[in-house]
Amino acid sequence: MDLIAVVMAAPDHKSRFSEAASLLDYGFANCTLFKDDHKKLAFEPQKITGGVARRIVVQPEKPFTHTFTKNVEPEKIKSEVKYHENIKAPISKGEPVGEIIYTLDGNELGRVNIVSCADIKKANYLDNLSQLVKQFFKCYK
Repeated sequence: MDLIAVVMAAPDHKSRFSEAASLLDYGFANCTLFKDDHKKLAFEPQKITGGVARRIVVQPEKPFTHTFTKNVEPEKIKSEVKYHENIKAPISKGEPVGEIIYTLDGNELGRVNIVSCADIKKANYLDNLSQLVKQFFKCYK
């Protein structure tokens, strides 16, 4: 955890340094940082309609962090994964397709986007025909 202390209008550099040190001591003693890198969550490929691919691989956009000014048990922090309904092509790499919502005692702490890992182009007539032929021959194997 990184903290920054700013002291303005101090009479000299010694008192400014002393006050900044006091602020930092207080911050480090009373603040805790919660960080989740989403390793406990599983992100299944999501269905996509109208694209050259039928599923899209997804991942969280960034880790989630939250600073608390009181002691919090990390086990009480809940995360819920919600995907958008009817994801349609075209999709660009990095485009949000859902989100992870973090809550503590029913209060929302924050959100992290779940994004596409690849570009998915919209399927044209030939792409749809190709997929249909592949499915047809899969049935007869």
